[in-house]
Parts: sequence; C-alpha cells; structure tokens
Amino acid sequence: MRSSEVRIAHVLNTMGPGGVPAVALELLSRLPGRYRRQIYCLARRTDQPQMRELQAARFAAAGLEVRFPRSNDKASIVDELAGWLGAERINLVHTHSTKPNRFGRLAALQAGDLRVVAHYHNHYADKWADPAALAMEQELAVESDALVACSVSVRDHLCAQLDLPQDRVTVIPNGVAAERFRGGDGARLRAELGVPTGAAVVGTVGRISTQKAQDDFLRAAALIRDRRPDTVFLIVGGSDDPELSRRLHTLTADLGLTNQVRFTGYRSDLADVYAALDVFVLCSHWEGFGLVLVEAMAAGRPVVTTDVGPVAEVVGREGAAVLVPPGASHRLAAEVLALLHDPERAAQVGRLGEVRARQWTWDAAAAALDELYDGLLT
Repeated sequence: MRSSEVRIAHVLNTMGPGGVPAVALELLSRLPGRYRRQIYCLARRTDQPQMRELQAARFAAAGLEVRFPRSNDKASIVDELAGWLGAERINLVHTHSTKPNRFGRLAALQAGDLRVVAHYHNHYADKWADPAALAMEQELAVESDALVACSVSVRDHLCAQLDLPQDRVTVIPNGVAAERFRGGDGARLRAELGVPTGAAVVGTVGRISTQKAQDDFLRAAALIRDRRPDTVFLIVGGSDDPELSRRLHTLTADLGLTNQVRFTGYRSDLADVYAALDVFVLCSHWEGFGLVLVEAMAAGRPVVTTDVGPVAEVVGREGAAVLVPPGASHRLAAEVLALLHDPERAAQVGRLGEVRARQWTWDAAAAALDELYDGLLT
C-alpha cells in the first residue's frame, strides 16, 4: 500500500431517493479504517428536504465527509472537483452512475496522479443513445483503472455497449443489511395509513420513475381490486419527476382507485413498510440489481417481480420470488391474486426469499472492493 492512510473520494450525483447513495454508504461504512473516506456530490438539490437531510445525516453518522460544488455549471464543477481532488491529496476516485462517471472521471484525469474506479449500477442504453455520449463513455472506460458492475447482467451490458472484454469489468454484487428489514411494526403503519382491519395490502417500493413502472402497478391494482375489493395498494418512494407523479395520480383517479391507493412518498421506516405488506411487487422495466427485492425477501415478504436484467440472478428461479414478464399487468395481477388466495404458498415463497437474501451481504461487497482498491494502490 502507498501509505498507512489512503485517501479515497466517492463521487455521487445527488443525495437523492435512488439506490446509488445507499450503496455508496453501505460500502464506505464497511471499508477498513486505513481509508480516509470522503463524498463529493455533483448537485445540491433542494426538493424533498427531509429525505435529503436524513440521507446526509446517515453519511455523517458513518463518519463520511460530504462536499457539494459551489456552481451548477458542469464545466465549473469539473474544474472545481479536479482542484479539490488535488488539494485533498486524493489517492483514488470512485465514481457512481451516469453523470459522476462522466464528470467525475474527467475531473480525476485533469487532476492526474490518482487511480480511477467507475461503478455502473444500471443498464444505460438510453443514456448512450447519442453516438457522442457513447464515444465519450468508451474513451473514459479505456482511461479508467477499474470498472465495477453491480451484477453479471450489468457487466454483460457494459461489455456489449462499450466493446469491452468481460475480464475488464469486476462484478461486485450489492448486499442487504437484513437485520434492518426484519421485525417491523406493520400494524402501526397500516393504522397510520388508514388501512381497514382485515384488508389485504399489496405494495411496491422505489423512486417514482419510468424505470420502476408504477403505472403498470396501478393497472394491475385495478385488476386485483375487481377480484379483491378489500385490497389496499401502497406506492412507497420519493420522486424527482413532478410531472410523472402528476400523471400517476391522474391514472389512479381514472382507474377508480383513489380510495385504495396510498402514495406515501419517501419513507425511512422500511421495516414497517415491508411488515405491512401481504405481497411485495416490483414492476420495473429494467434493473441493475434490484435492492428492494433483497430487502423485501430479507423481511420474509412474498415477492412478485418482473423478470428483467439481473432479477433472476438476484432472486433465483427456485421459488424465492414469482417472475412475470415486464409490462404484463394481467399476469402480474393474476400472480398477486394467487398468493393472496393461498396464504400457505405465500408464506413458503417468503421463507425461500428470506433464505435467498442471505447470500447478498454488504460485508462481502466491501471486502471485494477493498481487494480491488488494494490491487490498484499497491
């Protein structure tokens, strides 16, 4: 190792509602003490202040210093970040997802004399549709010391999109802090949300986005409601897209679901959320890993999920979750109804999921990252 203390900086886009900040926090909080760990966020968002303050407090509690740029101009941010990296004598920069992977690496290359790790958390074909954006990504990949994918599916996507050999990308799967999602107080949450006694509760968790396809969830909810009128539906997650949120509320009204759907926004009490559910649903059109899947499985909830990207890689095909095609609201509704009508089968799916979730741990992920860093810095 270069020295007894290694200075690393993780570059994020925002302290937003998505999974990337949570992944960075879990990894950084488990790295050995020889690392001085800092966070640089490219954008300071002001919406959803309570959620963002809570996220920042978690980083602070883990002893992680968070810095924001003075300007929102991307060219200025690159120059400012490059200067900060030099002033802080950073040894290694680890960037996360689309914008940080671009601007963070440009800054790192400008600063010079440090190692660069780029972390890919999703499929990015839509982000690289512009040939110029794809060409830049390919060039930055060549200049990076290491590339990390959160799943085999994401690795294969990168290799196909960027014309890379598989051994150029290190797969470090995400994990789950299983103890945080067990033993929640579902009755408390049901009471808070006004769920009638004895009602079935079906829910989905994830930021409001096209990727998470909450519109498909609502269409399936209408079909479930027709067979089980007592069912209540939870849509849990913050939003960076006010227009999409408006359209989802309009769709809820158009489907006659206003009295049965609860949009909760961002919630930190996810153990209680999962405990309140009879069935957990993920309707994503694409995924990089699917953190909420392992959270719901760790909580022992029966899961119905779209079979996209790495989902089968994460949940397996041995009954730990029910897999359906993306966009198939009728099939999704049918599988949820089957679990609601068969509590013994639902409990079995939940038990298998709980066992499956045990193979995904943040300790293993952090150990793999430490090994990667050690190889780059030795």
